[in-house]
Amino acid sequence: NGLTVADLRAAMVRQIAAIAREMADDDFAMDTAAAEHRELEDGSPYLVIPTTTVMRSVGSRTTTSYTPTLAFMEEGAWYFVRVADETQIKLLTAAYPQFTGVAFPEARTEIEPP
Repeated sequence: NGLTVADLRAAMVRQIAAIAREMADDDFAMDTAAAEHRELEDGSPYLVIPTTTVMRSVGSRTTTSYTPTLAFMEEGAWYFVRVADETQIKLLTAAYPQFTGVAFPEARTEIEPP
């Protein structure tokens, strides 16, 4: 695998920047009140937070995505990782193998006409 934490972070920043360039306006919310409190096999706590992202493209449709966000602590700092598809989960488990086999809620997307 050979993916480092730095590689994962850089990949996430590139993805977010590419999406942001395409959007005219967006809305982002994490429903922390509905977060699932979980533990890894070793007892390490983590959260799965329902996240909603509304993206309005210039002159186009409104897209609303409902995705899980993983929140976990490492060396005293909280990290947040979107885990909406297989590629993101593969990147996560390459850098953090302790999450291998963890099931995350399925993401869904709604697209409204312009």
